[in-house]
Amino acid sequence: MGFRNRNLCLLWCLVYREIRITWRLLHANLGVNVPFFLIQVFARYLAVSVSQDKLVSAVLNALVIIFVCAYVFDIVNQIWSAEEDKLNKPYRPIPSGLLTVREAGWRWFLSWMIGPLVLCWFYGATAMIWLCIWQSWVFFCYVWPKYDHWLLKNLFTTFGALQWFRLFNIVLSDIAPEWDMPFMADLIAVMWAMGTIHIQDFSEVKGDRASNRKTLPIILSEDKMFYVRVATAVYMIGYCVCAFLWGYFYFQSSPRLTTAIATGIGHFMGSLLLVFGVLFGRGQRMDKYTYYIGYPIGQTGVIIHITCLTLTRRGL
Repeated sequence: MGFRNRNLCLLWCLVYREIRITWRLLHANLGVNVPFFLIQVFARYLAVSVSQDKLVSAVLNALVIIFVCAYVFDIVNQIWSAEEDKLNKPYRPIPSGLLTVREAGWRWFLSWMIGPLVLCWFYGATAMIWLCIWQSWVFFCYVWPKYDHWLLKNLFTTFGALQWFRLFNIVLSDIAPEWDMPFMADLIAVMWAMGTIHIQDFSEVKGDRASNRKTLPIILSEDKMFYVRVATAVYMIGYCVCAFLWGYFYFQSSPRLTTAIATGIGHFMGSLLLVFGVLFGRGQRMDKYTYYIGYPIGQTGVIIHITCLTLTRRGL
Protein backbone atom coordinates (compact mmCIF):
# COMPACT_ATOMS: atom_id res chain seq x y z
CA MET A 1 0.00 0.00 0.00
CA GLY A 2 2.83 2.37 0.88
CA PHE A 3 4.62 1.55 -2.38
CA ARG A 4 1.45 2.34 -4.32
CA ASN A 5 1.01 5.65 -2.50
CA ARG A 6 4.60 6.61 -3.26
CA ASN A 7 4.03 5.87 -6.94
CA LEU A 8 0.85 7.92 -6.96
CA CYS A 9 2.64 10.78 -5.21
CA LEU A 10 5.47 10.63 -7.73
CA LEU A 11 3.01 10.56 -10.62
CA TRP A 12 1.16 13.57 -9.22
CA CYS A 13 4.43 15.50 -8.80
CA LEU A 14 5.34 14.82 -12.44
CA VAL A 15 1.87 15.84 -13.65
CA TYR A 16 1.89 18.98 -11.50
CA ARG A 17 5.34 19.96 -12.79
CA GLU A 18 4.20 19.49 -16.38
CA ILE A 19 1.11 21.62 -15.73
CA ARG A 20 3.31 24.40 -14.29
CA ILE A 21 5.66 24.22 -17.27
CA THR A 22 2.80 24.27 -19.77
CA TRP A 23 1.10 27.19 -18.04
CA ARG A 24 4.26 29.30 -17.98
CA LEU A 25 4.98 28.29 -21.55
CA LEU A 26 1.62 29.41 -22.90
CA HIS A 27 0.10 32.00 -20.62
CA ALA A 28 1.98 35.07 -21.94
CA ASN A 29 0.23 34.74 -25.29
CA LEU A 30 -3.11 33.41 -24.04
CA GLY A 31 -4.52 36.93 -23.94
CA VAL A 32 -4.06 37.10 -27.70
CA ASN A 33 -4.54 33.45 -28.71
CA VAL A 34 -7.72 32.67 -26.77
CA PRO A 35 -9.69 35.69 -28.06
CA PHE A 36 -8.36 34.98 -31.56
CA PHE A 37 -10.15 31.62 -31.63
CA LEU A 38 -13.12 32.01 -29.27
CA ILE A 39 -14.16 35.29 -30.86
CA GLN A 40 -14.34 33.48 -34.20
CA VAL A 41 -16.90 31.12 -32.65
CA PHE A 42 -18.85 34.02 -31.16
CA ALA A 43 -18.72 36.04 -34.40
CA ARG A 44 -20.03 33.13 -36.45
CA TYR A 45 -22.80 32.51 -33.92
CA LEU A 46 -23.71 36.20 -33.99
CA ALA A 47 -24.00 36.12 -37.79
CA VAL A 48 -25.64 32.69 -38.13
CA SER A 49 -27.09 31.10 -35.01
CA VAL A 50 -26.84 27.33 -34.51
CA SER A 51 -28.08 24.86 -31.91
CA GLN A 52 -26.67 24.93 -28.41
CA ASP A 53 -25.06 21.52 -28.91
CA LYS A 54 -23.15 22.77 -31.94
CA LEU A 55 -22.09 25.91 -30.08
CA VAL A 56 -20.73 23.93 -27.11
CA SER A 57 -18.94 21.55 -29.48
CA ALA A 58 -17.39 24.49 -31.33
CA VAL A 59 -16.08 26.03 -28.09
CA LEU A 60 -14.59 22.74 -26.86
CA ASN A 61 -12.92 22.07 -30.20
CA ALA A 62 -11.64 25.66 -30.24
CA LEU A 63 -9.83 25.01 -26.96
CA VAL A 64 -8.14 21.95 -28.47
CA ILE A 65 -6.96 23.91 -31.52
CA ILE A 66 -5.76 26.80 -29.33
CA PHE A 67 -3.66 24.45 -27.23
CA VAL A 68 -2.09 22.57 -30.15
CA CYS A 69 -1.30 25.62 -32.30
CA ALA A 70 0.02 27.65 -29.37
CA TYR A 71 2.15 24.84 -27.93
CA VAL A 72 3.95 23.92 -31.17
CA PHE A 73 4.85 27.60 -31.61
CA ASP A 74 5.72 28.64 -28.06
CA ILE A 75 8.03 25.72 -27.35
CA VAL A 76 10.17 26.61 -30.38
CA ASN A 77 9.99 30.35 -29.78
CA GLN A 78 11.17 30.02 -26.19
CA ILE A 79 14.03 27.66 -27.01
CA TRP A 80 15.46 30.16 -29.47
CA SER A 81 14.75 33.32 -27.44
CA ALA A 82 15.91 32.23 -23.98
CA GLU A 83 18.33 35.16 -23.62
CA GLU A 84 15.70 37.70 -24.61
CA ASP A 85 13.17 36.14 -22.22
CA LYS A 86 15.52 36.68 -19.27
CA LEU A 87 14.71 40.39 -19.58
CA ASN A 88 11.27 40.50 -21.21
CA LYS A 89 9.60 37.40 -19.73
CA PRO A 90 11.70 35.94 -16.88
CA TYR A 91 8.75 33.87 -15.60
CA ARG A 92 8.86 31.58 -18.66
CA PRO A 93 10.02 28.01 -17.91
CA ILE A 94 13.54 28.22 -19.37
CA PRO A 95 14.77 31.54 -17.85
CA SER A 96 13.05 30.70 -14.54
CA GLY A 97 14.96 27.41 -14.30
CA LEU A 98 11.85 25.24 -14.43
CA LEU A 99 12.92 23.72 -17.75
CA THR A 100 16.30 23.17 -19.41
CA VAL A 101 16.86 23.77 -23.11
CA ARG A 102 17.46 20.04 -23.57
CA GLU A 103 14.14 19.17 -21.91
CA ALA A 104 12.40 21.80 -24.03
CA GLY A 105 13.97 20.22 -27.11
CA TRP A 106 12.36 16.88 -26.30
CA ARG A 107 8.99 18.59 -25.86
CA TRP A 108 9.50 20.31 -29.20
CA PHE A 109 10.15 16.97 -30.92
CA LEU A 110 7.21 15.18 -29.28
CA SER A 111 4.70 18.00 -29.80
CA TRP A 112 5.61 18.37 -33.48
CA MET A 113 5.19 14.62 -34.00
CA ILE A 114 2.04 14.09 -31.95
CA GLY A 115 0.20 17.36 -32.80
CA PRO A 116 -0.40 16.61 -36.51
CA LEU A 117 -1.44 13.02 -35.69
CA VAL A 118 -3.99 14.26 -33.13
CA LEU A 119 -5.50 16.71 -35.62
CA CYS A 120 -5.56 14.07 -38.36
CA TRP A 121 -7.36 11.65 -36.03
CA PHE A 122 -10.03 14.11 -34.91
CA TYR A 123 -10.41 16.51 -37.85
CA GLY A 124 -8.99 14.80 -40.93
CA ALA A 125 -5.98 15.05 -43.20
CA THR A 126 -6.65 18.64 -44.32
CA ALA A 127 -6.41 19.91 -40.75
CA MET A 128 -3.16 17.99 -40.31
CA ILE A 129 -1.76 19.56 -43.49
CA TRP A 130 -2.55 23.08 -42.26
CA LEU A 131 -0.85 22.36 -38.92
CA CYS A 132 2.21 21.00 -40.76
CA ILE A 133 2.28 24.18 -42.87
CA TRP A 134 2.15 26.21 -39.64
CA GLN A 135 5.02 24.20 -38.15
CA SER A 136 7.08 24.65 -41.33
CA TRP A 137 6.46 28.40 -41.22
CA VAL A 138 7.53 28.53 -37.56
CA PHE A 139 10.69 26.58 -38.39
CA PHE A 140 11.52 28.90 -41.30
CA CYS A 141 11.09 32.07 -39.25
CA TYR A 142 12.43 30.99 -35.84
CA VAL A 143 14.92 28.16 -36.47
CA TRP A 144 16.38 28.18 -39.98
CA PRO A 145 17.19 30.24 -41.94
CA LYS A 146 15.65 32.69 -39.42
CA TYR A 147 16.19 35.91 -41.36
CA ASP A 148 16.76 38.81 -38.98
CA HIS A 149 14.61 41.56 -40.47
CA TRP A 150 11.84 43.58 -38.85
CA LEU A 151 9.49 42.91 -41.77
CA LEU A 152 9.68 39.16 -41.22
CA LYS A 153 7.76 39.44 -37.95
CA ASN A 154 4.88 41.17 -39.72
CA LEU A 155 4.94 38.55 -42.47
CA PHE A 156 5.17 35.74 -39.92
CA THR A 157 2.06 36.98 -38.13
CA THR A 158 0.16 37.60 -41.38
CA PHE A 159 0.71 34.18 -42.91
CA GLY A 160 0.56 32.47 -39.52
CA ALA A 161 -2.83 34.01 -38.74
CA LEU A 162 -4.06 33.02 -42.20
CA GLN A 163 -3.01 29.41 -41.55
CA TRP A 164 -4.77 29.48 -38.17
CA PHE A 165 -7.92 30.92 -39.78
CA ARG A 166 -8.02 28.18 -42.41
CA LEU A 167 -7.32 25.42 -39.89
CA PHE A 168 -10.01 26.72 -37.58
CA ASN A 169 -12.46 27.08 -40.46
CA ILE A 170 -12.02 23.37 -41.26
CA VAL A 171 -12.98 22.47 -37.70
CA LEU A 172 -15.92 24.87 -37.39
CA SER A 173 -17.40 24.23 -40.85
CA ASP A 174 -17.38 20.50 -40.05
CA ILE A 175 -19.46 21.21 -36.95
CA ALA A 176 -21.70 23.79 -38.66
CA PRO A 177 -21.45 23.93 -42.50
CA GLU A 178 -23.22 27.30 -42.50
CA TRP A 179 -20.18 28.74 -40.70
CA ASP A 180 -17.82 28.10 -43.62
CA MET A 181 -15.77 31.24 -44.34
CA PRO A 182 -14.24 31.94 -47.78
CA PHE A 183 -10.49 32.31 -48.14
CA MET A 184 -10.78 35.96 -49.22
CA ALA A 185 -12.58 36.94 -46.00
CA ASP A 186 -9.76 35.45 -43.93
CA LEU A 187 -7.20 37.23 -46.09
CA ILE A 188 -8.94 40.57 -45.50
CA ALA A 189 -8.94 39.93 -41.74
CA VAL A 190 -5.23 39.09 -41.53
CA MET A 191 -4.28 42.25 -43.41
CA TRP A 192 -5.16 44.09 -40.20
CA ALA A 193 -2.61 42.00 -38.30
CA MET A 194 0.07 42.63 -40.92
CA GLY A 195 -0.08 46.38 -40.35
CA THR A 196 -0.34 46.26 -36.55
CA ILE A 197 1.62 43.36 -35.03
CA HIS A 198 4.76 45.47 -34.52
CA ILE A 199 2.84 47.09 -31.63
CA GLN A 200 4.19 44.17 -29.58
CA ASP A 201 7.76 45.38 -30.20
CA PHE A 202 7.11 48.72 -28.48
CA SER A 203 7.11 47.02 -25.06
CA GLU A 204 10.04 44.64 -25.60
CA VAL A 205 12.88 47.00 -26.46
CA LYS A 206 15.21 45.96 -23.61
CA GLY A 207 15.08 42.26 -24.39
CA ASP A 208 15.26 42.80 -28.14
CA ARG A 209 18.33 45.00 -27.75
CA ALA A 210 20.03 42.47 -25.46
CA SER A 211 19.43 39.66 -27.96
CA ASN A 212 20.44 41.88 -30.90
CA ARG A 213 17.07 41.41 -32.56
CA LYS A 214 16.27 43.92 -35.28
CA THR A 215 12.83 45.35 -34.60
CA LEU A 216 11.49 48.77 -35.54
CA PRO A 217 12.07 50.37 -32.10
CA ILE A 218 15.69 49.14 -32.23
CA ILE A 219 16.64 50.26 -35.73
CA LEU A 220 14.77 53.57 -35.69
CA SER A 221 15.32 56.67 -33.58
CA GLU A 222 12.67 57.85 -31.14
CA ASP A 223 11.64 60.64 -33.51
CA LYS A 224 11.13 58.19 -36.37
CA MET A 225 9.24 55.82 -34.10
CA PHE A 226 6.70 58.57 -33.55
CA TYR A 227 5.93 58.46 -37.26
CA VAL A 228 5.64 54.66 -37.10
CA ARG A 229 3.08 55.04 -34.32
CA VAL A 230 1.16 57.62 -36.34
CA ALA A 231 1.26 55.47 -39.48
CA THR A 232 0.01 52.46 -37.50
CA ALA A 233 -2.86 54.48 -36.07
CA VAL A 234 -3.81 55.82 -39.51
CA TYR A 235 -3.70 52.28 -40.93
CA MET A 236 -6.09 50.98 -38.25
CA ILE A 237 -8.55 53.83 -38.71
CA GLY A 238 -8.37 53.54 -42.51
CA TYR A 239 -8.98 49.79 -42.34
CA CYS A 240 -11.95 50.36 -40.03
CA VAL A 241 -13.49 53.03 -42.28
CA CYS A 242 -13.14 50.86 -45.41
CA ALA A 243 -14.78 47.89 -43.67
CA PHE A 244 -17.60 50.08 -42.37
CA LEU A 245 -18.30 51.58 -45.79
CA TRP A 246 -18.26 48.12 -47.37
CA GLY A 247 -20.94 46.96 -44.93
CA TYR A 248 -23.02 50.12 -45.15
CA PHE A 249 -23.25 50.35 -48.93
CA TYR A 250 -23.77 46.62 -49.44
CA PHE A 251 -26.54 46.33 -46.83
CA GLN A 252 -28.11 49.81 -47.10
CA SER A 253 -31.34 48.42 -48.59
CA SER A 254 -31.35 45.30 -46.42
CA PRO A 255 -32.96 44.67 -43.02
CA ARG A 256 -29.54 43.42 -41.94
CA LEU A 257 -28.06 46.90 -42.17
CA THR A 258 -28.41 47.19 -38.38
CA THR A 259 -26.00 44.27 -37.87
CA ALA A 260 -23.49 45.79 -40.28
CA ILE A 261 -23.63 49.17 -38.52
CA ALA A 262 -23.53 47.72 -34.99
CA THR A 263 -20.50 45.52 -35.67
CA GLY A 264 -18.88 48.40 -37.55
CA ILE A 265 -19.28 50.67 -34.52
CA GLY A 266 -17.82 47.96 -32.28
CA HIS A 267 -14.88 47.64 -34.68
CA PHE A 268 -14.37 51.41 -34.60
CA MET A 269 -14.49 51.64 -30.80
CA GLY A 270 -11.98 48.80 -30.39
CA SER A 271 -9.67 50.40 -32.94
CA LEU A 272 -10.01 53.79 -31.26
CA LEU A 273 -8.94 52.33 -27.90
CA LEU A 274 -5.91 50.72 -29.51
CA VAL A 275 -5.06 53.89 -31.43
CA PHE A 276 -5.11 55.85 -28.17
CA GLY A 277 -2.61 53.45 -26.60
CA VAL A 278 -0.35 53.51 -29.66
CA LEU A 279 -0.26 57.30 -29.95
CA PHE A 280 -0.21 58.34 -26.31
CA GLY A 281 1.32 55.34 -24.56
CA ARG A 282 4.77 56.16 -23.25
CA GLY A 283 7.00 53.80 -21.36
CA GLN A 284 7.27 50.02 -21.32
CA ARG A 285 4.44 49.52 -18.84
CA MET A 286 1.91 51.46 -20.91
CA ASP A 287 3.03 49.73 -24.10
CA LYS A 288 2.47 46.36 -22.42
CA TYR A 289 -1.08 47.38 -21.53
CA THR A 290 -1.59 48.47 -25.12
CA TYR A 291 -0.49 45.12 -26.53
CA TYR A 292 -1.91 42.71 -23.95
CA ILE A 293 -5.24 44.52 -23.39
CA GLY A 294 -5.81 46.96 -26.24
CA TYR A 295 -4.62 44.68 -29.03
CA PRO A 296 -7.00 41.76 -28.26
CA ILE A 297 -9.88 44.25 -28.05
CA GLY A 298 -9.00 45.73 -31.44
CA GLN A 299 -8.53 42.25 -32.89
CA THR A 300 -11.92 41.20 -31.54
CA GLY A 301 -13.66 44.10 -33.27
CA VAL A 302 -12.05 43.21 -36.61
CA ILE A 303 -12.94 39.51 -36.46
CA ILE A 304 -16.56 40.11 -35.44
CA HIS A 305 -17.08 42.80 -38.08
CA ILE A 306 -15.54 40.92 -41.02
CA THR A 307 -17.18 37.62 -40.05
CA CYS A 308 -20.63 39.15 -39.68
CA LEU A 309 -20.33 41.02 -42.98
CA THR A 310 -19.26 37.84 -44.79
CA LEU A 311 -21.76 35.35 -43.37
CA THR A 312 -24.66 37.83 -43.29
CA ARG A 313 -23.98 38.74 -46.92
CA ARG A 314 -24.17 35.06 -47.88
CA GLY A 315 -27.60 34.83 -46.30
CA LEU A 316 -29.10 37.52 -48.54
